[in-house]
Amino acid sequence: MLKSSIFISRLTPLKTILAIHKSGFALADPYLSFATPLTDTKLTPDLLNEHGVGGILHLSQTSSISSSVSIPSHILQTQFSSNLTFQQIQQFSQEDILWEDIDLENIQNEQDLELEKNSNIKAAISLQHFLFTHCGGWANTFG
Repeated sequence: MLKSSIFISRLTPLKTILAIHKSGFALADPYLSFATPLTDTKLTPDLLNEHGVGGILHLSQTSSISSSVSIPSHILQTQFSSNLTFQQIQQFSQEDILWEDIDLENIQNEQDLELEKNSNIKAAISLQHFLFTHCGGWANTFG
């Protein structure tokens, strides 16, 4: 696994990042400014190709990558642990337009974030945090 800064610097321009949290997926836009939860439930070569994935962000030790899925060598990989509190997530989602694709309506507390059915939301939240931390979000993209 690459360090986050190396991962970002080596990512092919206009390729996306796929974030994986347990069995949930989220995808960054090609400009690396916002995250969107995906409803896909399996990691497949078709998923990687369809979304133009250039990098995979592992958010937990128990991601859905199984030994039956071979990740092509040109796809970079790194790990990230988001440490946002529920209050920070709420604040960011209300203040930052880049969070608008993450539907937090059914997330009422920290425990809701850890439910298996919300893994794609957790993946999107963590990916959005990663993008802000390492890419600077929208302002950095077009700054």
